[in-house]
Amino acid sequence: YRLCLSTFYDFDIIAQTGSSAGLTSIEQSASINDVGRVAFLGTTSTQDIYVGDGSSLAGIGESLVSASRTFGRELQINNNNQVAAVDILVGSTVFRSARIYDADSPGSPARIARGSSPLVSSDDFDSIGGFTSINDDNQVAFAGLQSTVWDIHLSDSLVNRGDFFSNVATFSTGTFFRQMAADGDRVVTGTRDWATKRISLYDITGKDAYMAIASTASGDWLDLGVRPGISDDGDIVT
Repeated sequence: YRLCLSTFYDFDIIAQTGSSAGLTSIEQSASINDVGRVAFLGTTSTQDIYVGDGSSLAGIGESLVSASRTFGRELQINNNNQVAAVDILVGSTVFRSARIYDADSPGSPARIARGSSPLVSSDDFDSIGGFTSINDDNQVAFAGLQSTVWDIHLSDSLVNRGDFFSNVATFSTGTFFRQMAADGDRVVTGTRDWATKRISLYDITGKDAYMAIASTASGDWLDLGVRPGISDDGDIVT
């Protein structure tokens, strides 16, 4: 019960199934930037990345959209209206690519990394994790699989298998993890390695050099979430 009525609870519908956009399904994950533009995955006859603000809605996948291509469920839009996402092309070879899509000027997205199975090129990763993060420096944090380890990279240009310049951290394949990028070359990760959960802040200037934020191994915490967030400037981790 509210004594003072206000517009605090007003909301805008960004998209819905059965509307004029022809969407038949919408994935659960969505991302919003500081000016209220929302990025999400939606499906008509094919799946696409959509960006809307309540008054307009557009698919930005352009030429990549096809019946044989889907997208990883977790994407992010930054304050420059750049969207980071992973697409999966299924055929005799499965290709997974991390890319940057420009919501203001859809066209050919910039590829940041590619995985192929079976391996097509020595530059390819074995796979690319289906989750990405992008900071306001337009750097994408993604996970690339090399044999038995996942390498976390942060880059705004093409990364090949074995590249060191962008490598932030490495985890074994038995570790569950998620990462989120911030400005200033910082990446926060949440990991669950068997019974131990950790939240760590990495800096790209030194591979595997990190600040421990919290850990269940220390005895200070009984449990930790493994999906931490970080402020745009990289100063605050939640």
